[in-house]
Amino acid sequence: MKTKIVNALVTFILLFGSACAKDRVATTGQKVTQTPAPPAAPSNLSASVQAPTEVNLTWKDNSNNEDAFVIKRSEDAGALYSEIGQVGSNETHFQDAAAEANTTYYYRVSAKNAAGEADSNVVSLTTPVQVGVLTAPSALMATVNGSRNIDLQWVDNSSGETGFVIERASQDSGPFNQIAIETGTSHSDANLVAGHYSYRVKALGPQGQSEYSNVASVELQALAPASPSNLTATVVSRTQIDLNWQDSSNNEDQFLIERRIAPNSFQALASLPSPATSYSDSTLSLPANADSTIEYRVRAANEVGNSDFSNIATVMVPAINPAPTAPSNFTATAVSANQIDLRWQDNSTNESGFKIERSSGDGASFEEIAQVEANVSTYEDSGREPGHSFTYHLTAWNDNGDSAAVSVSATTFSLSLPERPTDLTASASGSAITLSWQQDTVTNVVNFKVERKIDNDFSLAGTVDAPTLTYEDSSVAAQTQYTYRVQACNTSGCSPYSDPVEARVSDALLAPSDLSGKSASLTQIDLTWKDNSSEENGFIVERSDDGETFNEVGRVGQDSVSYKDPVDKIISFRYRVRAYYMDNLSSPSNEIAITPSDPNIPKAPTNCKAVAENATSVVVSWKGITKNIQFLIQRKTGNKGFSNVKKVSAKKMWLDKGLCSNREYIYRIRAQNKRGVSEFCPEVTVRLNGEVLSAPSKLRVKAVKKMNELHWQDNSKGEIAFHVERKIENGSFEKIAHLNKNHRQFNDKKVSNNKTYTYRVRAIGRLSTFSAYSEEVSVTRK
Repeated sequence: MKTKIVNALVTFILLFGSACAKDRVATTGQKVTQTPAPPAAPSNLSASVQAPTEVNLTWKDNSNNEDAFVIKRSEDAGALYSEIGQVGSNETHFQDAAAEANTTYYYRVSAKNAAGEADSNVVSLTTPVQVGVLTAPSALMATVNGSRNIDLQWVDNSSGETGFVIERASQDSGPFNQIAIETGTSHSDANLVAGHYSYRVKALGPQGQSEYSNVASVELQALAPASPSNLTATVVSRTQIDLNWQDSSNNEDQFLIERRIAPNSFQALASLPSPATSYSDSTLSLPANADSTIEYRVRAANEVGNSDFSNIATVMVPAINPAPTAPSNFTATAVSANQIDLRWQDNSTNESGFKIERSSGDGASFEEIAQVEANVSTYEDSGREPGHSFTYHLTAWNDNGDSAAVSVSATTFSLSLPERPTDLTASASGSAITLSWQQDTVTNVVNFKVERKIDNDFSLAGTVDAPTLTYEDSSVAAQTQYTYRVQACNTSGCSPYSDPVEARVSDALLAPSDLSGKSASLTQIDLTWKDNSSEENGFIVERSDDGETFNEVGRVGQDSVSYKDPVDKIISFRYRVRAYYMDNLSSPSNEIAITPSDPNIPKAPTNCKAVAENATSVVVSWKGITKNIQFLIQRKTGNKGFSNVKKVSAKKMWLDKGLCSNREYIYRIRAQNKRGVSEFCPEVTVRLNGEVLSAPSKLRVKAVKKMNELHWQDNSKGEIAFHVERKIENGSFEKIAHLNKNHRQFNDKKVSNNKTYTYRVRAIGRLSTFSAYSEEVSVTRK
């Protein structure tokens, strides 16, 4: 017996007595390796609030072989956990000092060693609102705007708020009730009744809410309504005229309509209750043989009084068988010493023609000189005596009679020729030659003819109408001698020529062209241009700081085509360049505008996009360099301005959650580093139209040979995948498949007979968002 015990001890020592496990050898000579068991899961995890941004966690340690405890937190009801810290073995508490106020968190703790992890129970809590972190708004003012509106304005003293809560009461001491939330620093309280109104405002943000602002109070007095506007009247028939107007007030009880049939005075026509803005006048009884002019006006009324009248709307109801309407805009223009041209506006639709009468002297006795057909509106009266005055009568006619006559007078030109032009001069500037001259009398001058010769013969260079006494010839060539002369002309002929003058354009001072530039830094602008001259002494660079007045800022030598301009402020500078030769300057080059900029400031993001992820979430993405760069995301909706919603680093995508469905959102993004901020990328718009990731439906399961076949209906628009989950008998659901988007079926081949399987499916979106589950469907295999 002792021998057996000794042998057993020897064997135990040989197997386990070695100092290192790797040296332990069994009696067979083989090595034995021991693997530790997984740790036991912690239990009794609890969470308590230390402060609005601090959460204390405690748990029970149920293992003696853990290496550490891993603390994990979820902000989406446990769908996705993130590690927020670790503590050593045997530790049973942890403080989450990175929490945010007014936020719901889910926590769990895992014991960890080389064999794996074991999760504790899950605990959740909501951190309280952090009151007093935001600074209260101040200088709240309430101003009456009209008869039923009160405008509010205040000063924002915080930097992290997401909005302002506006509260209203009927007296300064309250009670106050919330009426709106604004992202800006103003609000219009509309459609109010007369009375006392008190207001106060507080800031609201992720970190909590501020104290209230001062209380602002105002009395809203009852007022008479404002006048209606834009009154129009439309003839529907001889017995009906339709009226429409714009309601310019919000406190009227009724509208009072008045009518006047000329030449009578205005009479009350109708009274309509608010908010009417139209009326059909069907009480007309008008004469058949005469045109009728009818005028309307409207005013608003309430218990306080009446508004002023609107504009007067006038219509004309024509007679059934009227004479034509008289023409208008009747003009007579002498075009020569022997002809006067007549023109008029045809205002009738029923004329048979127009009668033209003329008086040759006293304007008292007229004779008919012509009749023209209907719709004709011109007549040329030729063969007249030079220098004579004529008066004309014009009437439209038909079988029912003549319209009223309209009259006009004109005088034909005199036969005398104009005097010859004098003091002709010519000056060359840039690439043009400008001529000027004098004319003693221009009343009988129709135009001036400018002639030019290069070698032997003069030819017409151009014509200018009197009384212009200058002409610019821009169709000239450099280094060419030109000779000019001018004569004055009218319908009787032209005057003798002026004395000739000579001029020559030199190519030495042609204006520079193609001026361009760029900002090399915040303190330097680089310019370049094209030299079009051949004999310049150099170039003068001119700059305007106000966009109007140019001043010289530098000179460069002959044939130079660049200049570096040092600047000391960041505004939009305008530049131009001139060539100079001694004291002569060329015309200026083209102008350009440049604003200094820092090339180290990041460029604006590109390819900005906003895509609906689900009914309340939007995926915002962009492109850009991310090293040492932050991206500031701004958002607006409705008529509100942009507000900052997120600042991210080293990312090119962000999920905006908790939005309102069936609403349009607009985003813009810019980059930022220590040197400054970029421009915004172009704005992108997205509309949340209900549930984007809708749950699959009509799930069907069929047991076939060696597998269960699943089919469902895809109801989503933006999913990237589907998860298929299964439970066996009364067990828990587990994910058994991850399928790409647009799938509608799956074959579960890991099945056995005599068991009941239950399935469900859901859609998966970007950034781990999920739809609701489909219905659960079961099948029992025989």
